[in-house]
Amino acid sequence: MSKITTGGTNTPWCGQKRFHEQGVGMDQELHLQKLREAYMSACDLIVNGKYEQALDTLVWLHDNPLPDILPSEMYRRVYGFMAWGELAYLYPPAKQKMEEVLAKKIEAAKYEVPSKSIKADIGRLKGILSELVTSTE
Repeated sequence: MSKITTGGTNTPWCGQKRFHEQGVGMDQELHLQKLREAYMSACDLIVNGKYEQALDTLVWLHDNPLPDILPSEMYRRVYGFMAWGELAYLYPPAKQKMEEVLAKKIEAAKYEVPSKSIKADIGRLKGILSELVTSTE
């Protein structure tokens, strides 16, 4: 897995112009900014070896997308899960938590019609966990 870096203009979705292009309102834009800040904070925590705090931040990021707002869901799924996978490689409790979240999503999908979001989360989490198994062997 690659090393996480943060800061500067290389961080994802630095400009807010993209949010306006997606038709995102001001309250939604502020929430998306919070998601971005949480991601950047988690990356900084990982780089500085503060794994437990990073995990808490990434779980918050996972739990707080804006429903039905595609940029929010995609940001969480792409960047949040990527950072969580990096952390899981370094910190076994992060992998355990990811497995728990995946199991809950799979269980929920058995008893109700799963949304596209749940299906996408399941696929992404399975992919990350399979990469972790391959990379540690």
